[in-house]
Amino acid sequence: RAQLITLGIPHREKEILEETAQVRKDLGYPILVSPFAQYIVTQAVLNVMQGERYKTIPDEVKLYLKGHYGRLAGTPSPEVMARANVDYDPSERPGNRIAPAIPALKKRWGKGCSPEQLCLHAFYPPNLALGLKDGATEALRQGAELHPFRELFTYLRRQTNFSRVRTRFGNVELTISQ
Repeated sequence: RAQLITLGIPHREKEILEETAQVRKDLGYPILVSPFAQYIVTQAVLNVMQGERYKTIPDEVKLYLKGHYGRLAGTPSPEVMARANVDYDPSERPGNRIAPAIPALKKRWGKGCSPEQLCLHAFYPPNLALGLKDGATEALRQGAELHPFRELFTYLRRQTNFSRVRTRFGNVELTISQ
């Protein structure tokens, strides 16, 4: 609703909700989790705003229709497939389209890196991965952006509704009393 207000179309919410149900049906009933829920609603908003169904189809919706994200839940409507100008190709496993990341991570962080540490480096920026790997001591050495205690202390200085706070991060402990 907030986004519809930002776009200046809160009065079209009911129309967009109805179109969302139609788009989901037309796409073969994809599961309504991220990112597919966003794709469906985006397509519905485009359809309503342009006054024509599937006049514009985002690339992400086309990739979905091609099977880029995996096997489709159901059969998309012939109209949407024709408008998207794509063919569904379930023959290739979606994971085959992604370059292997582990060899590059091992090259960058060393072969002695544990599988857990490699996963941290795969999912987090280096400064956060290092902090998570080595606990608070290493995180506090990484720079100002990784000072959780400083952030907590700054926040608590402005508060008046507590008498004592005690927290621990790795092997560092902080107690604040008023």
